[in-house]
Formats: sequence, C-alpha cells, structure tokens
Amino acid sequence: MRGFRLKYDKWLHDSPLVTKGVTSAILFGVGDRIAQRIEGSETDDNGDKDDSADRHGLKRTARMVLWGGVLFAPIGHAWYNFLEKAVRGTTRAAVAKKIAADQLLFSPPLSLTFFTYAGVSEGKPLREAVETAVAKLPPTLAVNWTVWPLVHVCTFGFVPLEYRILFINLMRRIGELYHFWLHEAPLLTKIITAATLFGTGDRIAQRLEAKVLPHSPFEEGIWSEQSPHNEKADERSRLVSTSTARTLRMMIWGGLFAAPIMHHWFHLIERAIPGTGKLVVAKKVAADMLIIAPSTSLAFFTVTKTMEGDPVRDAFAVAKAKLPPTLLADYMLWPAANAIIFGVVPLHYRTPLTHCVSLVWSTFLSEMASHEPLRLTAPWGSDQLL
Repeated sequence: MRGFRLKYDKWLHDSPLVTKGVTSAILFGVGDRIAQRIEGSETDDNGDKDDSADRHGLKRTARMVLWGGVLFAPIGHAWYNFLEKAVRGTTRAAVAKKIAADQLLFSPPLSLTFFTYAGVSEGKPLREAVETAVAKLPPTLAVNWTVWPLVHVCTFGFVPLEYRILFINLMRRIGELYHFWLHEAPLLTKIITAATLFGTGDRIAQRLEAKVLPHSPFEEGIWSEQSPHNEKADERSRLVSTSTARTLRMMIWGGLFAAPIMHHWFHLIERAIPGTGKLVVAKKVAADMLIIAPSTSLAFFTVTKTMEGDPVRDAFAVAKAKLPPTLLADYMLWPAANAIIFGVVPLHYRTPLTHCVSLVWSTFLSEMASHEPLRLTAPWGSDQLL
C-alpha cells in the first residue's frame, strides 16, 4: 500500500490533471455500477436482466466515466486550486469561507452542468435536459448543503490540496454505498447514523462546555455534594468516565429511540398528508412542531435522566421543567429546516438528513440534559433533538 501511495504521489506531481482524471473516471464508473445495482434491486425483485438492459447500463457507466474523467476532474482541479489561492490557510475562518464559497458558488452550477450533461448524453434535446436539470436542482442542493459542509471541514481543514479531488470522489462513493445500505437495511442504517451523530453532538457540547463553563472549587461545590478532589478520585474509580457515560447515553437515545421514532413518524405523516405542495408542506411542518417536537423532547429528557439513575417520576419532572426553553429553541430552528426536509428531500433520506441537521440540535440537547432545571436561564448550549 505504501509503495502504491508513493507511485500515486509521483503521478500527482508529474501529471496532476491526468492522474486526477483517471482517478475520477474509475471512481465515477464504480459509483454508477453501485447505483445501478441499487436501482435494479428496487425495480426487479427476481434479479433477472435482459441483454438490452445490460447494454444500457454499460452505456450509462461509460457516460459517467466520461463525466468524471473529462469534465469533473478538470473543473474540480481548476476550482480547488483557485479557491486555495483566493482563501489561504486552514484556520476556522478560512475553512468556513471555503465551504461557503464551494456550496454557494461551485455546487449549484456543477449540479446543473451534470444533470444537463446526463440528459444530453442520453439523447434528450438541450432545452429538455436543462429543464430537467433545473427541476432536480432543489432536492440535490438540499442534500448537498446538509452533508457536504460537514465533509468539507475535513476537505479544507486537513486534506492537502493535491488530494482533494481524490478525497471528494471517495466521499461520493461512500455516499453511494450509504444509499445502498439505506435501501437494503433502512432502519438499521438510520439507527447507526443517529447513534453516531448524537454521540458526535455530545462530544462537541462537552468541548464547548469545557471552554465556556468555569471549573473553580466554588462552581464545583454548588453543583456537587463532593469536593473537586473527591470527584477526581471517584472519576478514576469508575469503569467508564462521566463524559464517556454521557456520550453513550446520547448514542443510546439517538440509535434506539430517535431513529426508530423519526423513521416511523416520517412514513406516518407521508401517508396522512401526501404530496409536496406549499400547503401540504406547511401542514407537515405544523404537525411536526405540535406533535413530534414536544413529545420527543419530553421523552428525551425523561429517558436520559432515567439512564442517569433518577426515578422515572423525578426524571419526568425534570423533563417538564426543561421543555419550555427547549421548545423555544426548537421553534427557532426546525420550522425552516423541516420546510426543506418535507418540501424537497426524498422520504428515505429524511431521517438521516434530519439527524445531520440535528448535529447542532443534539449538541444543544446534550448540554441541556447535563444541567439541572435551575440553570435553564443560562444561554443555550448547542444541542437539539431530532
């Protein structure tokens, strides 16, 4: 493996554009074969395929290989080199600027170009291909703007410039595999996704708290029966540290409660209020805010406090005390997010995309869950539910 990497580095140095073109062509071809396998399993349960279907599939793969190698690689090569010169460095501000520029200036025209190319290469008239591309743009951007900013934190923060095309291609292929898993085992995939994102949100919340909250003996004495010295000794005697136990509780909530609840909720509301018109979306958002938001917030605080060892009665009392500020934060974020989720995001992506948005919300919930109701007058931490 190390020998191949050295060769790949040499190819990147000697012929960067050709190397990126060949790499992109291969990975786009592989990605298309994965996509066709997903589509085939969705439409043909017995797995039988005729020769014409196979030929059509190979032609489509050839078009994707051409797009990846001849169009995407040169465009991406030029764009990421330009962006690196325009916004130098890997500071947080620089990374944020690069992500914003990529998602606002590069992603929309690239998506339009891709869908137009796909339509024309299939034999459609240019006008029809452009109209199809415009129609597909909103749901595509909804997915892009939920997932890719998180990915691009790594792209622009840690990945060297010459490896960015390769990294982005690999992330796209992982996305296609995720789509495959989402089709083959939807609930399990959503459970794993939710557990991961809720755990990540809690680690972010703990880092924020470590920077913001004071740790003086007086502060510790207010919120604990023990002295700081005794708390540290008790922490060392634990099988699992307090911070890890808190993260595990968030992961259990996300995987075993939030994911199944939202999976069934989205299917239920889609059956009850079908369609995507403005009035329909407004009804879905209202139902979500009035039914699922308060009930899941109460359930979250009750479950997490119970996992901490509190009696259910006391846990529910704490949950009721924390509900008003939680709903206030909920109603500031989620109506706008849900308008996009219900309006343009396909049903099978709604739960994982909700949990991606929930990375911010789960940070807020985790911070809220770690404090007593007496402290709810303090500024919101950073965590939300679902």
